[in-house]
Amino acid sequence: MNVERVEALTAAGRMRPPGLAEVAAARADGRWAAAYAAQREAVVPPDLAEALAARPEAAARFEALGRTGRYRVVLPLLKARTPAGRAARLERAVLGLLDG
Repeated sequence: MNVERVEALTAAGRMRPPGLAEVAAARADGRWAAAYAAQREAVVPPDLAEALAARPEAAARFEALGRTGRYRVVLPLLKARTPAGRAARLERAVLGLLDG
């Protein structure tokens, strides 16, 4: 769900009843709170930055990626539902960078 777009449409008075109903449902079932940043707004999460700092080769490969490539590394972390799942995805991301 694109939270930023919904907020802009709501502020402009352009949200229609079906859209408002979907937003209400998303807020009720947790999708709204779990929404993640769009590619152009995404930043490197602190845990990924820390892991990359500990592995300079992985950091160099991450820095060599374009915006889309970096988002492919970051997105699974943003979508993780549990701390254990996030830790596993973080390890896979760093190992994937090291594997090239």
